[in-house]
Amino acid sequence: MCLICSSSLINLNDLNQLVIENCENVSEIPILNGLVRLVIINCPNIIEIPELEQLRHLFLIKCPNLITINNLEQLIYLHIKDCINIKTIPEFNNLDHLIIEDCPNVETIPVLSLLNKLYIYNNSKILTIPTLINLQQLELIDCYNIIINSKLLQCNILHVYNCKNIKSIPEFNQLNFLSLIDC
Repeated sequence: MCLICSSSLINLNDLNQLVIENCENVSEIPILNGLVRLVIINCPNIIEIPELEQLRHLFLIKCPNLITINNLEQLIYLHIKDCINIKTIPEFNNLDHLIIEDCPNVETIPVLSLLNKLYIYNNSKILTIPTLINLQQLELIDCYNIIINSKLLQCNILHVYNCKNIKSIPEFNQLNFLSLIDC
């Protein structure tokens, strides 16, 4: 049994931050309902993030076998990087900040009504950005097939780098900064 799954850690319901890094033997995350921040880096055997009632910040980096992120109702910040088997981002009702980096199989961005910041790096399967009514910042880098065809009326910062499929920019009401490089 790995340390993370042992009964001594499972009983730490007051634990509010957990960092798990370079743990090849970790295959599951215990349900720690007091957890507010979870960072998982280079844990190749984790396949699922369980429901964690209070989790607000989640960082998933180099978890190549991760396929499922369960319902995290309080989540406001999600950063996923190098998680090659993730295909979908759940519809987190409170998500404010989303970073998707080097996750080549993510195909869509759900409609996230409270999302303020969206960053997508190095993805060729996401084809479009949905209408995100509260989006303030959008950054797209090396997203070869993406197009922006929805209105982003509240967006005030748009940075696009090396996104060859973008042929036009949609309607903006609040745009203060625009950067288009190698498009």
